[in-house]
Amino acid sequence: MNTPDWSKFKIRCSSLHVLFVEPQSKAAKEAGELSETAKKHLQEVYIEAKWGRSEDILTKEMEKGKLVQDEIMGILSFMEDTIYERNTERKTNDWATGECDIASEIITDIKGSWKPKTFIPYLMSDLPAVYYYQNQGYCWLWGKKSARTVWGLVNCPEEILQKERSKLLYAMNVATEESTEYKKAVAELEYELKFDDIPLAERIIIKKVDRDDEVIAKIPAKVTKAREYLQFLDETHQKMAKTVAGVPLNT
Repeated sequence: MNTPDWSKFKIRCSSLHVLFVEPQSKAAKEAGELSETAKKHLQEVYIEAKWGRSEDILTKEMEKGKLVQDEIMGILSFMEDTIYERNTERKTNDWATGECDIASEIITDIKGSWKPKTFIPYLMSDLPAVYYYQNQGYCWLWGKKSARTVWGLVNCPEEILQKERSKLLYAMNVATEESTEYKKAVAELEYELKFDDIPLAERIIIKKVDRDDEVIAKIPAKVTKAREYLQFLDETHQKMAKTVAGVPLNT
């Protein structure tokens, strides 16, 4: 049986925000306890570390986001007259681990939006907490003073478009792909997912944050609480396993 050393658990920068979600109880908050949101995430960490099971759900939006990162990086390079290269180094310290997309003087994390409706809202909103804390983690690991999240609106990759066409064909229940009705629907689909008619500069949104040393200083204590919870979860689980197996709890 896999028995992880929970005292060495490190939080991923992409998950750092969950440790900063405050518990609902005032007493729990004052005591620095973990929120139920954080505990739920740590239970997933436990399952993956203990049994190697994880729910890696890949939606079409997530698939596109991964496939278009290099294209968005190219657009950013063009717009800023700088050659950016993808970072492939994962950095780790005693408390956190992460792999940013661009390890330049300003750490950059790239997100590919599915369509205008999921792109424009970022223009008017503050940087979501998940990305704020992720960027603080990157600033810490890379020793940088600032970081940013960049959203790009680029054409849907052909491999995903083909899947969408196939779903449309099935849903419309037409005789063939040559159906006039189907061809019209495909044209409308592609218009909604391709953006060559929109100027490049209008298809990039950048949200920058400065390094917050007060936030970073809190991370070790947050991770310590996470380690304690994981250890408690493991011990509780083992006690239950012994009870079910009819083994005395003091063995």
